[in-house]
Amino acid sequence: MIIGIIRVAAALLLTPLTQRHLQPFAHARTDAENEVKLILQRIEEDTLKLRDEVENAYTQRCSIETLSQCSRGSFNGCSSVFPNQQCMAADELVVEACGGGSGGGCNALWDKTTSIVSIPSALAQGKDDNPTDPELIETACYTLLAEDYMRTKYENDEIFWDSYNVQPYLLHFNLTKNKCHTHPIQTAKKMGTTNSAPVFDRSVDPPLFLGVVASDVHMDAFEQVLGENAQSSTMLQRFIRLSTAQCPKI
Repeated sequence: MIIGIIRVAAALLLTPLTQRHLQPFAHARTDAENEVKLILQRIEEDTLKLRDEVENAYTQRCSIETLSQCSRGSFNGCSSVFPNQQCMAADELVVEACGGGSGGGCNALWDKTTSIVSIPSALAQGKDDNPTDPELIETACYTLLAEDYMRTKYENDEIFWDSYNVQPYLLHFNLTKNKCHTHPIQTAKKMGTTNSAPVFDRSVDPPLFLGVVASDVHMDAFEQVLGENAQSSTMLQRFIRLSTAQCPKI
């Protein structure tokens, strides 16, 4: 069972885009800590690959194909029926707002085949809670191009992370105006989170400056490698201090 998640960013806020690499880890004392180092390096590599996918999508934002597919691919996630929802097992995810799986009910519904975009309620003032900002709408169109990569990446990562008895970390990217693109998705209001902002299944603003791409690192993985010393690992704590705590805005 997932007992905790540490949200970290592999691309740091305070360094240039071309220099966002983890600093060398000094004084690694055990083979276990070396294994954690490899895990963190894998996460950084994954982050940079996702960055490249978003940059590529941006270059195609004005293509006829991108624009023609947009209206068929974006809709309000709070009122839409996602095509491939599945009930998550208790050792994968439990959402108390859904009843926590009590009485044989579902712990949470997730669709691993699509992605969502979260936006502030202040930007969802159009008809049916849709956004009206032209830049936001444009970006919801072109970032659809990155979804295939995100879906395939998640499917492949399930094999790797299964060796640590955890689910793959969520893929996020944040651009401007505090929007955060996430894959895979959980149905929003249907699961009881009625106070949440509208959630959309596509992405947001043009990457005038590509911000931090955040990754979820399951604490289980580090505990399995480091044992009781996971929480106190100086190497892990140093990495966390140098990283951000959420999917932030540059």
